[in-house]
Amino acid sequence: MSMEDTQYLDFKLNELEYDVIVVGSGAAGFNAANRSYEKGFNVCLVTEEKNISTSRNAGSDKQTYYKLSLCNEDLDSVDKMAKVYCDGYHMDSDIAKVEAAGSVRAFMNLVELAVAFPTNEYGEFIGYKTDHDPNKRATSAGPYTSKMMVEKLEQRFFKYGIELLNHHKVVKIFNSYKFNSILTFHKNQFYLIYAKALIYATGGPASIYKNTVYPYGQKGSTGIALESGVKGRNLTHFQYGLASKKPKWNVSGTYMQCLPWIYSEDENRRYDFLLDYYKDRYSMLNNVFLKGYQWPFDLKKIKGSSYIDYLVYIQEIKFKRKIYMDFRANPQNAEIQFQNLNSEALEYLESNDAFLDTPIDRLIHMNKKAYKFYLDKGIDLKKDRLEISLCAQHNNGGLMVDKNYQTNIKNFFAVGEVAATHGIYRPGGSALNAGQVGAFRAANSIDSKLEITKNQKSKANEFIFSISKNIGKNSNVIELINNLQEEMSKFAAAFRRIGSIKKMLEYRIELYQNFETKVKANKGQIIKLFELRDILISQIAYLYSMLDYNEYIKSDIGGCLYYDDKIEFDIKMDDFKNEIQEIEFNELKPIIRWIKTKKLEDTSEAFEVVWKRYLNKRC
Repeated sequence: MSMEDTQYLDFKLNELEYDVIVVGSGAAGFNAANRSYEKGFNVCLVTEEKNISTSRNAGSDKQTYYKLSLCNEDLDSVDKMAKVYCDGYHMDSDIAKVEAAGSVRAFMNLVELAVAFPTNEYGEFIGYKTDHDPNKRATSAGPYTSKMMVEKLEQRFFKYGIELLNHHKVVKIFNSYKFNSILTFHKNQFYLIYAKALIYATGGPASIYKNTVYPYGQKGSTGIALESGVKGRNLTHFQYGLASKKPKWNVSGTYMQCLPWIYSEDENRRYDFLLDYYKDRYSMLNNVFLKGYQWPFDLKKIKGSSYIDYLVYIQEIKFKRKIYMDFRANPQNAEIQFQNLNSEALEYLESNDAFLDTPIDRLIHMNKKAYKFYLDKGIDLKKDRLEISLCAQHNNGGLMVDKNYQTNIKNFFAVGEVAATHGIYRPGGSALNAGQVGAFRAANSIDSKLEITKNQKSKANEFIFSISKNIGKNSNVIELINNLQEEMSKFAAAFRRIGSIKKMLEYRIELYQNFETKVKANKGQIIKLFELRDILISQIAYLYSMLDYNEYIKSDIGGCLYYDDKIEFDIKMDDFKNEIQEIEFNELKPIIRWIKTKKLEDTSEAFEVVWKRYLNKRC
């Protein structure tokens, strides 16, 4: 069969052309499309399914948006905010500075779109302190802040009349020194879409783990971007934390601060496992309370609240038990003497007038919206318990970008979670700000003078011909995906076993290299076939990065622990290097470099000097 003849499997190759392609339908994607349209570009937004993005379907008890402080006497500046970003390690100062400088503009755009961020009677946007931040930069529109954002941005998108290519799965990206085109699959046809620029807003690699709090349907497409030549940075930096399994939702904030009962079960009995590891009941309760503030797993807190994450992991992985949060009764079904709690927990509950009998009473009293969220999903916490797990929640690393969110490929931009714009520790809510600022800067940085070169049809047909060899009557694609994801959650998530990672990497490389012969799917599973390819590429890159990170960084810090055969907590943080790991994908031998983080510089200049440069740039 000729590779030019793709009709034999009823596959048709279509060709389209735009100025700008945006991939992804979350808050970052819609904002990128809107901003590109406002710059005068002919734009299309490509998405596998418009309504499945993380920002539309995720949240927490009080979902945070991070920005420059705009209230009271909380003195703030761009450099102060940027320094907080940089203090989180492995963070470049130029990206930190643009995210701080652009935060007010991005935030006010959402305000003008009618996202309901609260103000006081003076019109100040009130704030609070979020994790890893000394100022009151955090704000919230409630548990569904990001959902409200994406809905308002989507309304503007349709008002502008931007073209939407819905139910298009991006399966291949073609680059040279600059972006060229993408290949999508839609209703049994392929579409080769050319453009001057690509803004990639596909979210994090949600499919590489089994245990995740990413919404159902959110998958990510980091792998095919890495395969196309885009470099990865800080891939090892994931956030993991406790979440309910059905529905997928972070059990942070008030869910923990109301002091629920956490226990495990097997077919034989119930296990009050936390009590076996804390010195007494109130030491355990204090750390359950702190888990609300300190939701992500963090080695700095391993002897405190993060020990709970480890104990949940052991219950599930080692003992094969199910873990539950129960709001119907106090821990151990015993009355809590609140005066025995530490000052932080005691003062919080007292200030909220929450010395009530049961966790559900305290939850509803302090945060009724948090209770109502589960009620809206058909779960009444007055009657039902939640099954929980230690889950992957957010990748702080991703595709390498500069301060304009352009990758190492010209006119290929990455915004939102898919972009590597965070270090190890990031302030809570900074991801929402990063997506909005990044979308604006990417749209404003597109080189419109570049010509579109339509020269990828032969390569597209070659790829289609190759993938068609996997399609037949037999299928193992679902089984392979499940096995790959399960192994990652067991041995390469918050707790990373070096020997297992090496074996996992060998297997994945072999599978990737022999994809045509080892992977089978029926014609109804073509989308799953593409998902598996992306998972494989992503996992290979992430596992390589983990092994290299463990060898290079001779200390323990952040949201994971590397170990050999036995997990130990002799934590060493004295040898830490503040550098950024960069990886160029190759399944046999990737190129990995370590780059010194950029220092925060004083950019003070005379107004007239900057103004002149600004005017010259616009001409």
